[in-house]
Amino acid sequence: MILRRLATAARKQDWFTVFVETCIVVVGLLIGLQINNWNDARSDRAKAEAFSERLLEDVTIAQTRLSEFLERRERRLQAIYKVEAMYFGDSGIVPLSDLECEDFADSRIISVPPMRVPSLTEAFAGGRIDLIEDPELVRALIAVEQSEDRLRNAIGGMIADAPRLDFEFPEAITRVRGPNPGQGGYRMGAECHFLGQPRDPHFLSRMVHATRINASYIYFLQEHSQRLEELETVLNGGELPAPSTDPEAIEAQ
Repeated sequence: MILRRLATAARKQDWFTVFVETCIVVVGLLIGLQINNWNDARSDRAKAEAFSERLLEDVTIAQTRLSEFLERRERRLQAIYKVEAMYFGDSGIVPLSDLECEDFADSRIISVPPMRVPSLTEAFAGGRIDLIEDPELVRALIAVEQSEDRLRNAIGGMIADAPRLDFEFPEAITRVRGPNPGQGGYRMGAECHFLGQPRDPHFLSRMVHATRINASYIYFLQEHSQRLEELETVLNGGELPAPSTDPEAIEAQ
């Protein structure tokens, strides 16, 4: 209809009408584009809100699982420290409990923790991170992604380097099969004989190496847990802590 009026006005050289009709067409197009942009923006906001809600749920689950995993590994490190203190500290010889002996014997077990956040993987793989406008949230997401990469790479090196004390020194650590309370079947335990034996410099050297490996393992696990905690804080409306100015902390990051 408008195009017909424009054509008629042009034939009659009614330039004022041509101008008015052209303005109507242009304004109509601009309004249509703006409405379309508003709809797209509203759709993106809805997607971003839904994604943030799912991300918070996934992060909370991942943090809970990692905390439980970390608690067991920290207990193992304390058992290792206890043995180290007997040889190099002032504690003297203190008998190990069955659980402490087993934890010490398991010092070689360095595994990837349950830390996967499905929606976070989707954000980076599927480009959904572009929907997020909050720079604090983007920074927290990137920090978790980088921390996960560092943790996986570090664990790969630790697995290859961790001493296998129960294999290298079978006379010091004996594997035994014991009951598995509450779950049925059996589980592999350990008996520790090294405290009653003459000091073996090679055993002590490998034990110190195992201590360092496990201490580094705990450090990386705690660092990743902190990144998840910071992401959870931002998702709940909080703010990230200010970047550290400590050179050692910056180097560690």
